Amino acid sequence: MAFGANFIFERDRVGSYLAGYAPPEGFTLAQAVAASACFPPLFGPLRMDRAALRFKGGRAKGVSADERKQILGDLRVTDGGVYDNMGLEPVWKSHRVVLVSDAGGLMDAEADKNFFWRIQRYQSIQDTQARALRKRFLISGYRQGTINGAYFGVASSPTHHAAARDPGYSKAFAMDVIRNIRTDLDAVVPADLIVAGIGIDTAIGPLAEAGFEVIVPDLRGYGESGLAPDGFYDLAAHARSRRDAFQSVPARLSVPHELYSRPRAEPLTEEPI
Repeated sequence: MAFGANFIFERDRVGSYLAGYAPPEGFTLAQAVAASACFPPLFGPLRMDRAALRFKGGRAKGVSADERKQILGDLRVTDGGVYDNMGLEPVWKSHRVVLVSDAGGLMDAEADKNFFWRIQRYQSIQDTQARALRKRFLISGYRQGTINGAYFGVASSPTHHAAARDPGYSKAFAMDVIRNIRTDLDAVVPADLIVAGIGIDTAIGPLAEAGFEVIVPDLRGYGESGLAPDGFYDLAAHARSRRDAFQSVPARLSVPHELYSRPRAEPLTEEPI
């Protein structure tokens, strides 16, 4: 929080290039998880004990030794999403394949309300643009071949990218269905649809008894799923099978079926990706 830089918990070091680094001894996995769970403003930042003694180095400009000691005396860290909501920076510098799952919220158009709404809106605009720039840089790397991987995002559609090998979900489906799946922190109710995955077997019964609709799709050739007719079991084939499976869901979701239909190729637009 004090330096506004990416703070890392790694196998051989903990810290940031501005605060300095400390050996990993004495830091626990629980601390890293707790720091990541400090979702603002609901949960306050986590204080790093004895930071002034543990962290060495640091290249914060214009900070004297006394000022640095004072800052480190109450060093606090928060959810990494405040700095980089997609967690790209620690990865794309050193990895050839980058898989990104972006569940960041979208900023909808709203009428002006009051002074306090504007303060929050200023921050939302800055956050949205920062994420958009990182996203454009990432997808540009995919297109140019400097980065390999895939991007999965709320309200995004491959139809806006000429290099996409598979059209995937339509933009209408992404905007009208996927983006409206709740990601807030309050309790779910039986009307919510539960899509279960690997390791959820023991929870199927209790969830169904509580009134939830539970969908447990198997991968090709696993569980109760038969062998694939085309003989393909790669990641893209599994993804297509899941997409086709969910296309059978709209009757139970009361969502227009055309939103689920396989989209046709669309030209690139000026709409933000």
